[in-house]
Amino acid sequence: MLHLDSNYMLCYLMQTVDGAKNYTKLLDHRTKKIYDNHCNKNFTKSEQGSADDYKFHGKEQWFWMKKQMKKAANNPEVKFKGIVMHHPMFTLYYDDYMPLVYYFNKKIRKYGYDVYFAGLEQQLNYANYPLDQSGTGRSNRKIPKDIDKNETCYKRSEFFPRGGPEKQSRFVMTSQGEYVNQITSGAAGKTTFPVCQWNMLKSHGNFVYGQSKHNGFVLAHASKDMLDIKWIGV
Repeated sequence: MLHLDSNYMLCYLMQTVDGAKNYTKLLDHRTKKIYDNHCNKNFTKSEQGSADDYKFHGKEQWFWMKKQMKKAANNPEVKFKGIVMHHPMFTLYYDDYMPLVYYFNKKIRKYGYDVYFAGLEQQLNYANYPLDQSGTGRSNRKIPKDIDKNETCYKRSEFFPRGGPEKQSRFVMTSQGEYVNQITSGAAGKTTFPVCQWNMLKSHGNFVYGQSKHNGFVLAHASKDMLDIKWIGV
């Protein structure tokens, strides 16, 4: 299991990879503000770090992560592989973080990672992406100017985009090697973020479930070649 703070890595990827400037144009106003504050900010001497520090440590993280992924993939004793990071690849509140979708998702599929645990968004949601699917899945959707408006985002809501048994059981079972399973569990606190349905329908991941109606947590259990995921609302 890899554990990484993705803030540094995102700054490195956004500022160094080919076409990164084009990705920042796709960020919604809220995400763009966060990116500017953390990656483009001119830090004072009294503050820790600088934009250059973010890029330097992000580069270190990126290459260390790829090395560890390759090592785990070549180890026959490792059955299930997972990653814990702050930022999700597929989101229901913020706009998608393009470098994660374009580059990180490729590495996850290349080395056969099964689970991606994320936070950031104060919701419970689950999305998957086929390990054998080519491309990145990015859509050319039009981002609303204000995703806080009620007509695009819903507070204290619950969605099951594809219906099915998950709507009754709040339980998903997948086979190992079938998907990258992204589990976002950020609804343990008092406040929850709205669910933006337009993002659920047009995002890169295949969303099965998303809700900000209940606080709660997620149970994930790996056994043999199966992964069981259950959402617990409180």
